[in-house]
Amino acid sequence: MDIDALLDPQAFIGRAPQQVDAFLAECVEPVRRRYKDKLGASVELNV
Repeated sequence: MDIDALLDPQAFIGRAPQQVDAFLAECVEPVRRRYKDKLGASVELNV
């Protein structure tokens, strides 16, 4: 039995990489495109 193969983290993440890619493409990227002119702007928060 290869203990290193049993402990490989890739064996425990399932579809997480594909789900993250889909979330970024479907949810985050449209917002980034919509506000592309605001990206990189400086802001000041008063809390």
